[in-house]
Amino acid sequence: MDSVPPRTVSGTRIVLSLFAFGILATSGLWIYWHLHLTPFMPLQEALANEFENCSPRVDGGRRKSHRETPNILRVVMRVPFDPTPDSPETHSVIQSRLQKTRELAAQHTDLDSYDTLELHLYFEDKEQTLRQKTVTADLHTEAPPTE
Repeated sequence: MDSVPPRTVSGTRIVLSLFAFGILATSGLWIYWHLHLTPFMPLQEALANEFENCSPRVDGGRRKSHRETPNILRVVMRVPFDPTPDSPETHSVIQSRLQKTRELAAQHTDLDSYDTLELHLYFEDKEQTLRQKTVTADLHTEAPPTE
């Protein structure tokens, strides 16, 4: 009975293959995110210029799991105040941020392709839990925003 010697692969070839796979995977992710987020860059930059240290993130589209849901323009930004209290002052500041965000979105994106504006505000209190609030506004009516 002839025994066939086991097939071997050099360690150098394995290491080079792993590097090539890592570079390919990283490039693929970078290209995907670049193509996905490029349409929102002008709005993101305008928000960063308007609201100091807000670190805005803008994304848009439908939820993948629910095809019949509204088309949503999502804006996530840091705020220098706690957005969770239900006080008139906080409500007023949130409404002014929502209005300014809506105005900037109208200037930098095609709002006709979206049904809803979701504004996610978060406050990072030092060594405390993250405090956040989401405000939604219908872009086709002047209905008051919901929280």
